[in-house]
Amino acid sequence: MPAYTDVACPSCGTTLRDENMSLQTLSGRCPTCDALVDLRAAAPAGMPVFGDAQAAEPIPVPLPANVHVEPRGRDLVITRRWFSWVYIFLAFFCVVWNGFLVFFYGIIISAGAGFPILLFPALHVAVGIFLTYMTLAGFVNRTTFTVERDHLTVRHGPLPWRGNVDVPTTSLLQLFCTEQVSRSRNGTTIRYSVEGVLKDGSHLKLATALDTREQALFIEQTLEKHLGIQDRRVRSEMAR
Repeated sequence: MPAYTDVACPSCGTTLRDENMSLQTLSGRCPTCDALVDLRAAAPAGMPVFGDAQAAEPIPVPLPANVHVEPRGRDLVITRRWFSWVYIFLAFFCVVWNGFLVFFYGIIISAGAGFPILLFPALHVAVGIFLTYMTLAGFVNRTTFTVERDHLTVRHGPLPWRGNVDVPTTSLLQLFCTEQVSRSRNGTTIRYSVEGVLKDGSHLKLATALDTREQALFIEQTLEKHLGIQDRRVRSEMAR
């Protein structure tokens, strides 16, 4: 229990040991004076504080679109396909964007333009390459959560993408979902993430940019059930 290594009894000042504290109840018992210690009040600055356990089991989320679950004995595999209608629009946009660049380069090359002119649209070319790669990834990629041999791994592919995770399941204290809202002149975009709280108090992003609340909550609930993690509220968790 490394996040609570310096907890002292408020009555007599005795430092509590691991065996005197319980993360299930977030409380401790002083070995000297037998006083009850609230670990939430004793949490160090920046340490995530959990609320009480849910009074009732959370309402199960039905299997969302683009998500597949495959139990393998004691192991578990959850696969989320990235594809959505947004990538159809992006594919059309990439055709127009890259087509214009090809047309533009065709004109300036045939006109014998110098090297500086060829570099002029370099930023637009970089944007086109990035958008094309992202669109292709949206069509073919999947995120796979695998619980196997006391490890949770998260992999994105077949096209390489950042955000792969490999974490021992014994270091996971809690799972929760967050919501990210982006506003622009074109409207509001909401994406969801599944995150974990480790025993050292740090946060770990397991999956980001999920399309719906249902996808995020289903993945959280399925992993928690398989790992035997009791659902508790986390301060930075999205409202349910």
